[in-house]
Amino acid sequence: MLKAQAILEKDYGVAADVWSVTVYKELYRDANDCARVEHAASDAGSEVPYVTKTLKGGASRAFIAASDYMKVLPGGIAQWIPGKLVVARHGCGFGRSGESRIARDFFEVDAKHIVLATLHALAGKNPATRRTAQKL
Repeated sequence: MLKAQAILEKDYGVAADVWSVTVYKELYRDANDCARVEHAASDAGSEVPYVTKTLKGGASRAFIAASDYMKVLPGGIAQWIPGKLVVARHGCGFGRSGESRIARDFFEVDAKHIVLATLHALAGKNPATRRTAQKL
């Protein structure tokens, strides 16, 4: 992710923040608990999930999740992300082993694929970015 961040800034002029998620299950649990409270309470909207508060103001941004875990994990919190979430194409990895660099390339979660995912996610928001992404 950090390498992709540097490439995006240097080669494409795209600023990117990198966040680390250690436990998607906890983010999901918190968001789901907030949704449950909101549905039960008469004052709807009083509970805001941690992930939504943390990433607030991001409706015009793209969020790229790249993980060595199955893509269903980051996808599980997509509804609480305040912008577009793109989950890098990681599969389950079953039966694959070996060098991490090769595996990350295969599962499209290495720097070049993260850069590509970011540019494609931004392409719908900016015609110049769309032209750049189409060239890749």
